[in-house]
Amino acid sequence: MRQSRYKRISDDRRQLLHTYNVWKHMIERCNKDPFFISQGIYVCNDWESFGLFLHDIGMKPKGNYALKRKDVHGPYEKSNCEWKVQSLQKVRLKHGNRKKSECRS
Repeated sequence: MRQSRYKRISDDRRQLLHTYNVWKHMIERCNKDPFFISQGIYVCNDWESFGLFLHDIGMKPKGNYALKRKDVHGPYEKSNCEWKVQSLQKVRLKHGNRKKSECRS
């Protein structure tokens, strides 16, 4: 029984770390990525704080979820963001795991 309690705590910490990393990369993209900057995509003032981001959007669900903007031209804010399952194709492209048949000639 003791091991399962520690495993649950460890899993919670792992999910919190995953959520923190998503938040950190969101902040970095909006502040440093030339594309995001040129498109005027920004993080709302409240979400400059990880605690407020976590309160509004919740922890990243387990599995292949990503933070997605409902309006891709809109800001990162509570009313425009949600956790969504990433498509398998996007995951393959992101991690370079494309099959030969998926590559362009």
